[in-house]
Amino acid sequence: MNIKIKMDIGLVVNKDVCKQKNLPIPQTWAELTNPKYKNEILMPNPNISGTSYCIISSLLQTLGNDNGWKYFQDLNKNISYYPQRGGEPPQKAVNGEVAIGISPLDGEQIQNGKGHNVVNIFPKDGIPWTPAPVAIFKGAQNTEGAKKFVDWALSKKGQETIVKFCPRIPARSDIATPDMMKDAKSSYLLKIDIFKATKDRSEILKAWKEKIKK
Repeated sequence: MNIKIKMDIGLVVNKDVCKQKNLPIPQTWAELTNPKYKNEILMPNPNISGTSYCIISSLLQTLGNDNGWKYFQDLNKNISYYPQRGGEPPQKAVNGEVAIGISPLDGEQIQNGKGHNVVNIFPKDGIPWTPAPVAIFKGAQNTEGAKKFVDWALSKKGQETIVKFCPRIPARSDIATPDMMKDAKSSYLLKIDIFKATKDRSEILKAWKEKIKK
Protein backbone atom coordinates (compact mmCIF):
# COMPACT_ATOMS: atom_id res chain seq x y z
CA MET A 1 0.00 0.00 0.00
CA ASN A 2 1.21 3.51 -0.81
CA ILE A 3 -0.10 6.89 0.28
CA LYS A 4 -0.93 9.05 -2.71
CA ILE A 5 -2.32 12.13 -0.96
CA LYS A 6 -3.45 13.39 2.45
CA MET A 7 -6.88 14.56 3.61
CA ASP A 8 -6.96 17.03 6.47
CA ILE A 9 -9.80 17.49 8.95
CA GLY A 10 -11.08 20.79 10.28
CA LEU A 11 -14.11 22.97 10.90
CA VAL A 12 -16.70 24.49 8.57
CA VAL A 13 -17.98 27.55 10.43
CA ASN A 14 -21.04 29.59 9.42
CA LYS A 15 -20.19 33.23 10.11
CA ASP A 16 -23.82 34.37 9.89
CA VAL A 17 -24.90 31.96 12.63
CA CYS A 18 -21.94 32.95 14.79
CA LYS A 19 -22.75 36.63 14.39
CA GLN A 20 -26.46 36.11 15.04
CA LYS A 21 -25.80 34.08 18.20
CA ASN A 22 -22.77 36.05 19.36
CA LEU A 23 -20.44 33.07 19.04
CA PRO A 24 -16.70 33.49 18.56
CA ILE A 25 -15.24 31.77 15.49
CA PRO A 26 -13.20 28.91 16.98
CA GLN A 27 -9.58 28.46 16.00
CA THR A 28 -8.78 25.33 18.01
CA TRP A 29 -10.26 22.01 19.08
CA ALA A 30 -10.00 23.15 22.70
CA GLU A 31 -12.40 26.05 22.09
CA LEU A 32 -15.17 23.70 20.95
CA THR A 33 -15.89 22.66 24.55
CA ASN A 34 -17.01 26.22 25.39
CA PRO A 35 -20.63 25.96 26.66
CA LYS A 36 -21.51 28.82 24.28
CA TYR A 37 -21.51 26.27 21.46
CA LYS A 38 -24.18 24.02 23.01
CA ASN A 39 -26.17 22.34 20.18
CA GLU A 40 -24.16 24.30 17.59
CA ILE A 41 -21.64 21.59 16.65
CA LEU A 42 -22.10 18.47 14.53
CA MET A 43 -19.65 15.61 14.16
CA PRO A 44 -20.31 12.31 12.35
CA ASN A 45 -20.87 9.05 14.19
CA PRO A 46 -17.42 7.37 14.39
CA ASN A 47 -18.99 3.92 13.96
CA ILE A 48 -19.95 5.02 10.44
CA SER A 49 -17.51 7.78 9.58
CA GLY A 50 -13.80 7.21 9.08
CA THR A 51 -13.31 10.96 9.43
CA SER A 52 -14.84 11.01 12.89
CA TYR A 53 -12.88 7.94 13.99
CA CYS A 54 -9.69 9.61 12.75
CA ILE A 55 -10.41 12.66 14.95
CA ILE A 56 -11.00 10.53 18.03
CA SER A 57 -7.94 8.35 17.49
CA SER A 58 -5.71 11.33 16.66
CA LEU A 59 -6.69 13.37 19.71
CA LEU A 60 -6.45 10.34 22.01
CA GLN A 61 -2.93 9.72 20.74
CA THR A 62 -2.07 13.39 21.21
CA LEU A 63 -3.73 14.08 24.57
CA GLY A 64 -3.49 10.63 26.12
CA ASN A 65 -6.45 8.42 27.02
CA ASP A 66 -7.58 10.17 30.20
CA ASN A 67 -7.35 13.74 28.89
CA GLY A 68 -8.60 12.65 25.47
CA TRP A 69 -11.78 11.01 26.74
CA LYS A 70 -12.37 13.93 29.09
CA TYR A 71 -12.17 16.22 26.06
CA PHE A 72 -14.73 14.19 24.07
CA GLN A 73 -17.09 14.04 27.03
CA ASP A 74 -16.93 17.83 27.29
CA LEU A 75 -17.36 18.21 23.52
CA ASN A 76 -20.33 15.85 23.66
CA LYS A 77 -22.23 18.42 25.76
CA ASN A 78 -22.26 20.73 22.73
CA ILE A 79 -23.34 18.09 20.17
CA SER A 80 -27.06 17.35 19.94
CA TYR A 81 -26.64 14.19 17.82
CA TYR A 82 -24.08 12.34 15.70
CA PRO A 83 -25.14 12.08 12.03
CA GLN A 84 -24.77 8.80 10.17
CA ARG A 85 -23.23 10.51 7.12
CA GLY A 86 -19.89 12.31 7.09
CA GLY A 87 -21.19 14.94 4.67
CA GLU A 88 -24.07 16.02 6.93
CA PRO A 89 -22.19 18.22 9.47
CA PRO A 90 -20.51 20.50 6.90
CA GLN A 91 -23.68 20.74 4.81
CA LYS A 92 -25.77 21.76 7.81
CA ALA A 93 -23.14 24.36 8.70
CA VAL A 94 -23.19 25.70 5.12
CA ASN A 95 -27.01 25.85 5.26
CA GLY A 96 -26.93 27.70 8.58
CA GLU A 97 -28.64 24.94 10.57
CA VAL A 98 -25.68 24.81 12.98
CA ALA A 99 -22.69 27.06 13.53
CA ILE A 100 -19.96 24.42 13.16
CA GLY A 101 -19.59 21.22 11.18
CA ILE A 102 -16.57 18.98 11.70
CA SER A 103 -15.45 17.76 8.30
CA PRO A 104 -12.65 16.73 5.96
CA LEU A 105 -11.41 19.95 4.39
CA ASP A 106 -10.40 19.07 0.87
CA GLY A 107 -10.88 21.20 -2.21
CA GLU A 108 -14.34 19.77 -2.89
CA GLN A 109 -15.64 20.75 0.55
CA ILE A 110 -14.11 24.21 0.36
CA GLN A 111 -15.73 24.72 -3.05
CA ASN A 112 -19.10 23.67 -1.59
CA GLY A 113 -18.89 26.56 0.83
CA LYS A 114 -18.34 29.19 -1.83
CA GLY A 115 -21.27 31.56 -2.16
CA HIS A 116 -22.14 31.00 1.50
CA ASN A 117 -20.83 33.01 4.42
CA VAL A 118 -18.66 30.22 5.81
CA VAL A 119 -15.03 30.03 6.83
CA ASN A 120 -12.90 26.89 6.84
CA ILE A 121 -10.73 26.51 9.92
CA PHE A 122 -7.71 24.23 10.24
CA PRO A 123 -7.35 24.06 14.06
CA LYS A 124 -4.14 25.63 15.31
CA ASP A 125 -3.79 23.07 18.10
CA GLY A 126 -3.44 20.26 15.60
CA ILE A 127 -4.89 18.93 12.35
CA PRO A 128 -5.96 15.27 12.29
CA TRP A 129 -5.34 13.77 8.87
CA THR A 130 -5.97 10.58 6.99
CA PRO A 131 -4.00 9.06 4.14
CA ALA A 132 -5.69 8.43 0.82
CA PRO A 133 -4.03 5.10 0.00
CA VAL A 134 -3.68 3.33 -3.29
CA ALA A 135 -3.11 -0.41 -3.35
CA ILE A 136 -3.18 -3.50 -5.55
CA PHE A 137 -5.42 -6.30 -4.31
CA LYS A 138 -3.91 -9.74 -4.04
CA GLY A 139 -5.18 -11.83 -6.94
CA ALA A 140 -6.05 -8.80 -9.09
CA GLN A 141 -6.83 -9.88 -12.65
CA ASN A 142 -4.73 -7.17 -14.30
CA THR A 143 -1.72 -6.80 -12.02
CA GLU A 144 0.45 -5.12 -14.65
CA GLY A 145 -2.23 -2.55 -15.41
CA ALA A 146 -2.72 -1.95 -11.69
CA LYS A 147 1.02 -1.40 -11.20
CA LYS A 148 1.05 1.17 -14.00
CA PHE A 149 -1.87 3.01 -12.41
CA VAL A 150 -0.18 3.08 -8.98
CA ASP A 151 3.06 4.30 -10.57
CA TRP A 152 1.12 7.07 -12.33
CA ALA A 153 -0.81 8.04 -9.16
CA LEU A 154 2.47 8.45 -7.27
CA SER A 155 4.31 10.18 -10.12
CA LYS A 156 4.72 13.93 -10.33
CA LYS A 157 2.23 14.14 -13.21
CA GLY A 158 -0.28 11.95 -11.39
CA GLN A 159 -0.06 13.99 -8.20
CA GLU A 160 -0.41 17.24 -10.14
CA THR A 161 -3.55 15.87 -11.83
CA ILE A 162 -5.11 14.76 -8.54
CA VAL A 163 -4.34 18.09 -6.86
CA LYS A 164 -5.75 19.99 -9.83
CA PHE A 165 -9.11 18.21 -9.91
CA CYS A 166 -9.51 17.48 -6.18
CA PRO A 167 -7.28 19.91 -4.27
CA ARG A 168 -5.63 18.29 -1.25
CA ILE A 169 -2.18 18.26 0.30
CA PRO A 170 -0.02 16.13 -2.01
CA ALA A 171 2.16 13.31 -0.75
CA ARG A 172 5.10 14.46 -2.87
CA SER A 173 7.30 17.31 -1.66
CA ASP A 174 7.92 18.52 -5.23
CA ILE A 175 4.22 19.36 -5.74
CA ALA A 176 2.97 22.73 -4.50
CA THR A 177 0.09 22.76 -2.02
CA PRO A 178 -3.04 24.27 -3.66
CA ASP A 179 -3.77 27.88 -2.67
CA MET A 180 -7.11 26.96 -1.09
CA MET A 181 -5.27 24.55 1.24
CA LYS A 182 -2.56 27.01 2.24
CA ASP A 183 -3.88 27.35 5.80
CA ALA A 184 -3.31 23.63 6.41
CA LYS A 185 0.24 24.24 7.56
CA SER A 186 2.39 21.14 7.87
CA SER A 187 3.47 22.29 11.33
CA TYR A 188 -0.17 21.91 12.46
CA LEU A 189 -0.42 18.26 11.37
CA LEU A 190 -0.70 15.95 14.36
CA LYS A 191 2.02 13.33 14.71
CA ILE A 192 -0.10 10.19 14.63
CA ASP A 193 0.52 6.49 14.14
CA ILE A 194 -1.96 5.34 11.50
CA PHE A 195 -1.15 1.67 12.22
CA LYS A 196 -1.97 2.17 15.90
CA ALA A 197 -5.23 3.84 14.87
CA THR A 198 -6.13 0.73 12.87
CA LYS A 199 -5.13 -1.67 15.64
CA ASP A 200 -7.06 0.22 18.34
CA ARG A 201 -10.26 0.78 16.36
CA SER A 202 -12.50 -1.83 18.03
CA GLU A 203 -11.32 -0.84 21.51
CA ILE A 204 -11.81 2.90 20.86
CA LEU A 205 -15.28 2.48 19.38
CA LYS A 206 -16.32 0.31 22.32
CA ALA A 207 -15.08 2.97 24.75
CA TRP A 208 -16.83 5.71 22.76
CA LYS A 209 -20.11 3.82 23.02
CA GLU A 210 -19.68 3.49 26.78
CA LYS A 211 -18.53 7.04 27.48
CA ILE A 212 -20.59 9.08 24.99
CA LYS A 213 -24.26 8.55 25.86
CA LYS A 214 -26.08 9.45 22.64
